[in-house]
Amino acid sequence: MMEGNNFRQGDHILQKVTGYDQMKLLMIIYGTGFCLVYFIFFLMYVNVLSKHNEIKLNLIEQFYTRSELYKQLLLISIGLCTIAAVFILPNEFSANVGMIYFRIGPLLFIYFRFRRKRLYKMFSDEYLIAHDRWPGE
Repeated sequence: MMEGNNFRQGDHILQKVTGYDQMKLLMIIYGTGFCLVYFIFFLMYVNVLSKHNEIKLNLIEQFYTRSELYKQLLLISIGLCTIAAVFILPNEFSANVGMIYFRIGPLLFIYFRFRRKRLYKMFSDEYLIAHDRWPGE
């Protein structure tokens, strides 16, 4: 139940975020968690690439795995940009730092267009078709 700036949950009274300092701390915690999650994914892709001979990845699968590995680095950099913005920008903008995350969609769109062009430069259409990767897929 809401009571002004407080939220009552059973016998506990919780406060909303009330100041710039709390908002900055919230964005630092969120950004750190965001970076750590994608860092774990990054390590998983590094592990896969280190065992590519053992698990018999073909060249196209290695390409896609590297693409995902680089994607994780891009996402980590967005989280780091958010954390850096909290420290660089004035307090009044701390609530808007989360808007940086809206850049994920456009950034990944541009990134995967670049990677697709690179894929077609590296492999011929015949090679892609032979390995079940049709051009335009």
